[in-house]
Amino acid sequence: HRVDRRQRQMCIREGLKEGAYVVTRNTNMPAALLEMEFLSSKKGLALLKSQAYLDKMVDGLFNGIVDYLNNYY
Repeated sequence: HRVDRRQRQMCIREGLKEGAYVVTRNTNMPAALLEMEFLSSKKGLALLKSQAYLDKMVDGLFNGIVDYLNNYY
């Protein structure tokens, strides 16, 4: 599964945020903290209960990491 245009636009709109988070600060390797959905949102919570949605998220993360490694690392 590749990120479609709508998903890419959402990522651009939400933007990258940087911070001194322990999980990204105290590592010896490249690290990222991803926020995929919000448990406080009824829609987000329903999506996180869907195996199809979880599979789609995992596929997207995997493809994004592979794309990064193949093109930038």
